[in-house]
Amino acid sequence: MEEIGLLSIIVPVFNVEKYMDQCIQSILAQNYRNIQLILVDDGSTDRSGEKCDEWKKDSRVTVVHKENGGVSSARNEGIKAARGEYITFVDADDYLSADLYEEVVRQIEDNDADVGMFGYINTYEDYEKIDNPFRKEILTGSEAIRDCIDPNGWQLFVWNKIFKRNIVFCESDNFIKYPTDLIIGEDALWLLECLIRCSKVVCSEACGYHYRKNREGSAVYNSFNSGRIKGCKSRLEAGERGYEFLKQNGEKTDWMMYRRAVFSMKDLACETYMLGDLKENKAYLKRLKEGLKKYSRMKKNGADIAFITKCRVLFILMTINAPKIIVNKCMKL
Repeated sequence: MEEIGLLSIIVPVFNVEKYMDQCIQSILAQNYRNIQLILVDDGSTDRSGEKCDEWKKDSRVTVVHKENGGVSSARNEGIKAARGEYITFVDADDYLSADLYEEVVRQIEDNDADVGMFGYINTYEDYEKIDNPFRKEILTGSEAIRDCIDPNGWQLFVWNKIFKRNIVFCESDNFIKYPTDLIIGEDALWLLECLIRCSKVVCSEACGYHYRKNREGSAVYNSFNSGRIKGCKSRLEAGERGYEFLKQNGEKTDWMMYRRAVFSMKDLACETYMLGDLKENKAYLKRLKEGLKKYSRMKKNGADIAFITKCRVLFILMTINAPKIIVNKCMKL
């Protein structure tokens, strides 16, 4: 295709020297050649920062070195450096199929859209899997918000979307910023602010983003520990902020974001129970009780009864001090 506008691709980099070369090679090998690759070294302590500088041999690569501040601050620095008409993001341990951006930018242009969303492939150590079938369609901003919050939809990720510059930048130098006080859910809040500004969102059947799952050391790696609880607290805060944001802007899908908050309340109650932190568990059981009451009022039509019932059963089990093995089994249902 004729390359219409510069695409700025922002890649936060922190201690990923094992994976980053594959990621960068896949970006620079895109069929869509008119790109600006922005590597933001977030204070890496391995060779990641040096490897970023080695890639400056390609004139399309911009490197930013900064003190460690987390993925949100790295993405904010990347946006500051972005010159493109389009902006997107890639995680440094993921990689792309060569035709991905060419196809999505074409569909944005053909449909005069503000954002293009595309599919992704869950990539494990020894196999790959597409969990959700992605369909081609045109959505309004409100419809895109609904479909991104839906766990079976497009998800609240930023790396499977391309944004027109005027959606990210409110004015010439004033852009929507990622919240730097959250470690999980920060991308969801940023995305909601972008989508609410959209008139048209194009959904593409293109499925060329390889999302590396369950990488040890990643921000979303699973385990029962205090670090996971910290992540759940951040996810809860993001859910509550997202709900308030949508409610204030008159979005009818605000209840979907509150469901995410209740989900995190449930997780925090269960996690603290399994770790034997009785004081914290008591506090989160109280929040779960209040959250379920509020959410149940939102769902007067009786929908989502399975989720509400599971949360109530877990609440009862923890209240009566049921054996942890039973609580753990119920969590997995």
